[in-house]
Amino acid sequence: MPTGIARIGLRYINFIPKANKDEAPGDWLAPNDYVASAVLASQPGFLSRAEVHSTRQRKVIVTVGEAVEGEQSMLVLDTDCIEEAEKDQSLELQPTISLLHDSAWQIFSSFLTTRLRAFLEGGVP
Repeated sequence: MPTGIARIGLRYINFIPKANKDEAPGDWLAPNDYVASAVLASQPGFLSRAEVHSTRQRKVIVTVGEAVEGEQSMLVLDTDCIEEAEKDQSLELQPTISLLHDSAWQIFSSFLTTRLRAFLEGGVP
């Protein structure tokens, strides 16, 4: 029988449809601490992954890449926030999920450009 929670992960995967396949990721995503400038200027076929440990118990994995489905090319922004309990400790569910959600939102917000914001508010790519 489980005695506590040792690890909690919260993951958000965003698919952003590109208007045409020649668009660079930087046409949609803002530069920030989680993606290199060269990635934002890349041609199709790119992939970037950053794994950041802000504490021994907390890590974030941010992956930016491209997916193609038929004729549609999409940017993929995958944010995975993870908290692990210290040895012989247990995580509290609600406060940990809130912390992870806030972290994921902060990371996603750092990628927002005017164009991406307009798309999210119902505009066309």
